[in-house]
Amino acid sequence: MRNLLLVFVMSIALIGCGGSGDDTGSSASGSSESETASKTVDRTVTITPEGNQMRYAETEFSVAPGETIRLVFDNTATAPSMQHNVVVLNEPPSRDVFQRIGEGGMTAGSANAYVPDDDAILAYTPMSQPGEKV
Repeated sequence: MRNLLLVFVMSIALIGCGGSGDDTGSSASGSSESETASKTVDRTVTITPEGNQMRYAETEFSVAPGETIRLVFDNTATAPSMQHNVVVLNEPPSRDVFQRIGEGGMTAGSANAYVPDDDAILAYTPMSQPGEKV
């Protein structure tokens, strides 16, 4: 199985790590809703924050070779400042990678959902407001 690193980029450019779950929701960015609907999804992985903290239940999830997942971020936070998205990286975790993606996200800005153009990014969710599922 392949482990995927999750990076949650906040609208205020703080970075944390994520977890997994089984609820349904919308597709990860990078593919349109119609593309996702036409593909068979083997499993839905749902990521949630721990309350209004910059913490998440788990730091990784595994995907079997050839398995198709739908990534959902359920922003259960209630504080208005806790806007999130989820960025999945294909590189091993390191300070350099986190720093590069985090700084790139700030440069990309809100117009690009704080997601930089970087080869390390495998997938990401749209930005979500507290109480929103993307």
